[in-house]
Amino acid sequence: MAKIVAVMACPTGIAHTVMAAEALEKTAKAMGHILRAEMQGSVGAKNVLTEQEIRDADTVIIATDIQIKMDRFGGKPVYAVSTGDAIRKTRAVIEEALAEAEEAKAAAPAAAPTTQPPAAEAEASKFLVGVTSCPTGIAHTFMAAAALTTAAQALGYEI
Repeated sequence: MAKIVAVMACPTGIAHTVMAAEALEKTAKAMGHILRAEMQGSVGAKNVLTEQEIRDADTVIIATDIQIKMDRFGGKPVYAVSTGDAIRKTRAVIEEALAEAEEAKAAAPAAAPTTQPPAAEAEASKFLVGVTSCPTGIAHTFMAAAALTTAAQALGYEI
């Protein structure tokens, strides 16, 4: 049994947000997992996740069609999809999120002593290059670039 936290958000925060939350909660329960869903929309957030719930979670599912703040999920495996995928491919979304969390857990190196002082690590370069594209080259391209920039900066990277 896995513990999963999820955040759903669409531009208005009504139909797709609620449908994605309900689909994920129902499917996770049927699969024997615990899933706690937060919904964000134009009227604010409902069922806001607590710090403890996030800390205890095995993975985080972000099912959004808009940009959300990600800083509170630092260090957690995060699986991001659209609300549409969360609604239509719910079981696959949960399975893939859990599989990626397991891969991340297995790939995490054991804590080893470092010979480099912490200050030197903080000064090390963290630089990413991202390329975004969509068929029309307009809205989604810029939205994706903005989301990448926000997430990279929240993690301390220059992009």
